[in-house]
Amino acid sequence: MSHIYQPVMIKTLLGNAGRATIREVASAFLAHDESQIEYYEQSTEQMPGKDPKNHGILERQGQHYALSPKFGGCNTRTTWIEGFNVGVNDGEAAGQSVPHVHVHLIPRRRGDVEHPRGGVRGVIPRKASY
Repeated sequence: MSHIYQPVMIKTLLGNAGRATIREVASAFLAHDESQIEYYEQSTEQMPGKDPKNHGILERQGQHYALSPKFGGCNTRTTWIEGFNVGVNDGEAAGQSVPHVHVHLIPRRRGDVEHPRGGVRGVIPRKASY
């Protein structure tokens, strides 16, 4: 990796009108570090790609990921995601079953449920509709 530091730094400076922050140069180094790319390829297959695939949100097509058709992976307007519900279960009383931080991102589109008003407040009886 050390043999590319100076050329990458100079290329980064030239691409940014002669100036770059330390973070911009470091990011350029990272983008050229094959060991890091391989690490993140493995990480992608193990975590962020695995769960959405298991839930039918995306499909693995060889070395590519693609959104599944029901989550906006095709060109018909009716399948595009039009909104999201975001939820966090914090504590056992709130339904948290795995003791770590994670966020539920639920894609939504018009007509996917009969009464969407109230969003995540639907977990509290009589609070979803208003």
